[in-house]
Amino acid sequence: MTPDLLRRIFAEAGPDFSAAICEDASIADLDPKAIEALRQRWHGRAKVDAILANRMYEACIREGKPLPDFTHTDEWQVSVALHGQIVDEYFVKFLAHIGRETKQSFGLQDFLVFDLVHREQMVPAHLRPTLRRLREIGLVEVIGRGRGMQYLLARRFYSAIGQRGAYTRRRGLDNESNKQLLLRHLSDSGAGGCPALELQQVLPAVSRTQLKRLLGQLKAEGQARMVGATKGARWFAVAQKQAPGVGPGASTR
Repeated sequence: MTPDLLRRIFAEAGPDFSAAICEDASIADLDPKAIEALRQRWHGRAKVDAILANRMYEACIREGKPLPDFTHTDEWQVSVALHGQIVDEYFVKFLAHIGRETKQSFGLQDFLVFDLVHREQMVPAHLRPTLRRLREIGLVEVIGRGRGMQYLLARRFYSAIGQRGAYTRRRGLDNESNKQLLLRHLSDSGAGGCPALELQQVLPAVSRTQLKRLLGQLKAEGQARMVGATKGARWFAVAQKQAPGVGPGASTR
């Protein structure tokens, strides 16, 4: 082994040179006790690293900051960027209120679900059991059904932190209010009607499936009609007949 190679080894200026140091060595030449001791040390270090990573993620969520960024991590090094800016102070208040009211302790998976629901992100499969548990104890609510199903944080916590308007925005209006908004837009559209895509803009918080159901209800009630099919279909308001004695020119006696 050349002096230059030795200097590179001791300076750690390259990849793992252990194979070059012991070219003729086999696993049988190693001390079993030393191997076990090394295994235990690495196992202990991995546990500590996992605990520290969990605390790091949990602290970021609790403090309303972006999650740790491992973008530049590769096979030779771990690179993590921690951002100090608070993204949403109301979410921080929300998490604090949950702890005070429920008197429960929450783990990393709970905080990850809270964060995903708050940011309107999809909850991955491995966190679905946690999501179901949080729904069962009333901390997360569900909107819609099937593919259009969405989740949001419980209403009482939005109220407690003075953000009831944010809850209503996420939850949307009740069924009848949504139908009245659609009917008003159809009436304003006049004889030209409008496509379903335009009606989706009227109720952006409502899924496509929910919109179809609302339009179906208006059609069944005789308040709206559809002309055409598929993407070219247009919806129209159905003019309601006035009752006798009602409207302009009617007798007021």
